[in-house]
Amino acid sequence: MDDSELYFLLSGLYKHLRKAVTDGESLVLDIVKAHSIWIYDALWLVGVEWDNMSNEQTLRYQRVIETLLKLGLLDKDLLLVHLDENVLYSCSLIKNVDQFKKRQNIVRTKFIFEQQKYNLIREEPEGFLALFASLRSENKLLALDLIGTYDLDPNRVADIVITAFEKDPNNEIFIQVLQALDSKILDHIFGFKFQNTIENCKPLCEVAAQCIKAGLIGFHNIWAYLSPERLDIVFLEYETLIQKVKRELDVVVLNADNSAKEKEVGKLEGKDAGNQKLGLVAELIRINCWDIVSDLMKNFQGKMVLYSYPGLVEAMCELLEWVIEPVYQELPKPLPIVGKVVTKPSGSLSQFTTFPSLQQFLLEYLPILGTNIGFCEDTYIKICKVLQHCPDKDLVHDLLLKYIIPGQTFASPQVVRSIWLTLSDIPYLKRYSFYHSWKNYSQGLITVRQSLTIRETRAWIRRISRENIDKGREEIIKFMHKGTCNVIQEIIIQIVSYPNLISLCVESLPNSSYLYHDMVPYSILNYLNTCSKPKLDYHGIGIALWLQNIALFTGEFFRTYYKTEMIGILSHIVECLSVGQVVEICILKQILSKMSGWNPPENLTEKMLKSLAGGPKLKIAAYNLGEDRSRTTKSSGALICALQKKRSGEKLNFAMELAILAGQQAKALLFSESANFKVLGVLYDNLVGSMILLVDILSLQFSKADEYSSLLPNQSIVVLSQEHHLPLPLVMYIVRPGIDISKFDSIIDQLKIITPDSHIPIKFFAIFWALSLLDIRSVESQYELEIENLRNSGVTTKTQTIIDQLGTELTFLKHRQNFFADFIKKNTQIPHDCTIAIELVQKGIYPRLLCSPSDALYCACFIETIMRLQIPDFPVFELIYQCINLILPCVHCCTEGEAINIGLFFLELLKILTMWKNGCDDGKGCPVLREMSIKDYKDKYAQYHQMIVNILADGLKSSYLVQKNCLNVINRIFSEFPNNKESAKALLVCIEPLKDVNMEDLKLIAQRIYDNLDKKFSEKKVEVQEKKVKENPLNPQLPMKRKSQEAQDEKGKEELGKNIVNRGNLYSKNPRQRDGSNHEHRERSIKDDGNRDVNNRDGNNRKPSEPHNKDHGQRPRDNYKPKDDRDGNRERSGDYGYERIRRNDHGGNRDFNDKRGHRNIDSRKDHRY
Repeated sequence: MDDSELYFLLSGLYKHLRKAVTDGESLVLDIVKAHSIWIYDALWLVGVEWDNMSNEQTLRYQRVIETLLKLGLLDKDLLLVHLDENVLYSCSLIKNVDQFKKRQNIVRTKFIFEQQKYNLIREEPEGFLALFASLRSENKLLALDLIGTYDLDPNRVADIVITAFEKDPNNEIFIQVLQALDSKILDHIFGFKFQNTIENCKPLCEVAAQCIKAGLIGFHNIWAYLSPERLDIVFLEYETLIQKVKRELDVVVLNADNSAKEKEVGKLEGKDAGNQKLGLVAELIRINCWDIVSDLMKNFQGKMVLYSYPGLVEAMCELLEWVIEPVYQELPKPLPIVGKVVTKPSGSLSQFTTFPSLQQFLLEYLPILGTNIGFCEDTYIKICKVLQHCPDKDLVHDLLLKYIIPGQTFASPQVVRSIWLTLSDIPYLKRYSFYHSWKNYSQGLITVRQSLTIRETRAWIRRISRENIDKGREEIIKFMHKGTCNVIQEIIIQIVSYPNLISLCVESLPNSSYLYHDMVPYSILNYLNTCSKPKLDYHGIGIALWLQNIALFTGEFFRTYYKTEMIGILSHIVECLSVGQVVEICILKQILSKMSGWNPPENLTEKMLKSLAGGPKLKIAAYNLGEDRSRTTKSSGALICALQKKRSGEKLNFAMELAILAGQQAKALLFSESANFKVLGVLYDNLVGSMILLVDILSLQFSKADEYSSLLPNQSIVVLSQEHHLPLPLVMYIVRPGIDISKFDSIIDQLKIITPDSHIPIKFFAIFWALSLLDIRSVESQYELEIENLRNSGVTTKTQTIIDQLGTELTFLKHRQNFFADFIKKNTQIPHDCTIAIELVQKGIYPRLLCSPSDALYCACFIETIMRLQIPDFPVFELIYQCINLILPCVHCCTEGEAINIGLFFLELLKILTMWKNGCDDGKGCPVLREMSIKDYKDKYAQYHQMIVNILADGLKSSYLVQKNCLNVINRIFSEFPNNKESAKALLVCIEPLKDVNMEDLKLIAQRIYDNLDKKFSEKKVEVQEKKVKENPLNPQLPMKRKSQEAQDEKGKEELGKNIVNRGNLYSKNPRQRDGSNHEHRERSIKDDGNRDVNNRDGNNRKPSEPHNKDHGQRPRDNYKPKDDRDGNRERSGDYGYERIRRNDHGGNRDFNDKRGHRNIDSRKDHRY
């Protein structure tokens, strides 16, 4: 309502009241009600004429007021304010005019003083009020006019403008007003306001940043007013607190209260909103004033706790995102899905569109931001994508090493995939250097996070079990990204001592995080290089338990996560073998066996020995490897791909390089003079066994000769022999799967080069080395047995497939063996006057049989094949004689594995000789009859057995290693040797002293073989007697001649018994009771002839007619209670040897620092027979 309308309204009300008073007209109450607000002013106007009214008009005026009061249309208090005191008195609204005036003066005076005091204190006179109003109107000229019109204090104006600016930092009028003021006073005013703003300084920092950008104040001028006084001192205090917290976290205290530690960690990760200097820097960066703070940030690089102020790291990351956005959008799609697009005002920085200009900026900016980039997930993902396609790889590697990889400690698990895409194309040595730098990072909050991660890992390992493995996988994902290397390193430390955790830890690793998987090989290598534990166990004579656990963990890991690059592990093994550190070969062996599923047992049973001449399908069935092979289809393919790769600058692939180095180191071990012989033997067997396993896996994968030969160098036999100096057996084992028989002349030419002085016909010599066991030996019966077993187990689709595969393989082998039989017969020609027996043994049979069990069987089967094919002028008996005379004494200078191979060779050779002897007795024809008569052959047969007895008896009287080798040979040939009682007696006499030696392993096998021999011939005698009683049931008496022979035997036994008693003086120590009972154990021997107890261990005499022992029954071992040896293994006798029953409870071997008492199957000694 404007002034004219108000005047018209008041005049209308006045006229209406005037008529009511002067003329006596009645009031229109509706009009009064409609304008009750203005009725007081209208009454006041009528009252102004009070002195000119007549008495009648005065009474009417009073009645109007009284009527309005009664009707409630007027308020008495408002009437006191508006009407004259005389009118109020006449209307009886006041009692005394003078008192009312005095009171009114007091109230008005008080109001004036209060108003003046208020204006004085707040300094808000009319000018400042008008200034405030003008600032809201965004009219710069009006504000400036008011400042000049009212002559306002510039300091106060600046303070008012800054205060208003804090409330509306986006209003540009404040900048315009401040520009009109003297800039010198603004520095002091801002300084004064900062000193009085302690807690929340963010609004003031925003205003100060705007003013600095506009040039109103100087950055360095205001810096001195800000707190804290020195940033470097704050940084030192923070670092001191970090080291204190880290020390407390590294100390393990049982039953400790962790609340105090959590509070300390909370202080480190807390935000300090009162740091005005960092706040001002953050706001300057936010408005794109990088040129102002860049010098300061460079000077304080690494000496400022950027994440301590809320918003500083976010501001720097937003600026980085905005700068790289054009380059990021041009990268190959798809791009990672990140947050919103960042926009920035114009300033000192502009967006980069090319990589060269961006690279220079990153080189300056990222060192300042440092590892704090991990706090912003979107920025971290974008910068990883940019670095992935950056052409300057040296810059990328430098940034990854110093900032990006360590920054993952502060990031979330979602960034793991992005960083792996950046790392995946980088060589493994560079990646491992990144991981090593991250693991050993020792600055800032990262060290505390790593210590917390280690504590969480230890707690996680204590909780993990087979029942909660899924939950454990979810738990480890939450903290593994903070310090992956530390987590894996802690897991390795635990599994070294607790091997039962290996499978749990491997299965608990996240399946889809390839970055985590890639850090496992690095952690394994780092542990191997830093561990100071001895790698050889001289107490148990073998590889140390901790190294075996590392090898087992490595194999299990690569089998489960076969996509992980294993070049680092393979290169490490190659480098170790190159410098003579051969113990690490156990890692390669576990990788090969686990990833391929091809892990033939070391103790081959009779069934497994027969399957050696079969194809892969038969071996898988015989070794029970079907399930392992089916589970390792993908991992075996990954293994072959890794073995086919080459190291940088090398000509050979990993497969050939490992095989060559293993062979070279095995050869070099033979010339070690100062090392323990048994340790050398274990290492030698591991090297040769690993090389054989490697070649077997490659031959399984590359079944065709041309595919396998692609792995070999040209002229492979000559190259491996002369350039790499490998022994011929190992060379031929490596080359044999790639031999193409159609190129047989090439094999002959190469063998001529490496054996120029050989007198053996070169074709015959080449045939011997080129063929394998499955080429000459038929195992049709074994195939039929496996097929029958599969059919009996229930025919399913899977078993029927295996049956078909076995049938196809058998057909192929029959054709192959027929072909090679014709090939041998056609190409083997031995001159009549050529003496090849000794040279063939020295250069062919002996070196080849030592290589592997299949080669040992091949050498014996080759002799039988030559005789079966009736090759003329083949000196078979001279060859057999030289084999026994030259090879068997080599137990004095061979390893345990080679001794077992010697035993396998003689086992097969004795079977062949026995088969020929049985053929002569049956009259079914024998290949040796064309060489000599039956009587002469039987004499030869007995001579061969006696030679073996003599050589083994001499060996059993030698040193520890020779004795053990002889026992291993006897254990292998036990089913065929000895074949008579006299030979057994001679061996028993030599074995008996070994039962009381100090070496536990030698004592154990000696006791077993002794008992086995005793049992074997005792049972034979009982069987012979029962057979003769059945033939003469009416007259059980034996003929006179037989009695005479028995009498002679009795006499010989008595003399033997005397000798044993005399030898007992040398070994007078009482045998240990093995069954743990209180009664003493009596054991019957074949020397007692069933009537006299020569070995009466309790020292009491008993009559010959008394039974051996009531508790033991007829057979001395029927009630034999086996005792656990020191490794927790239980012995048990068998027909062809002894097995070991392993206990699976927790009461086993505790000699290896197993704090939990868990039994590890790989912690046993090398008692494998």
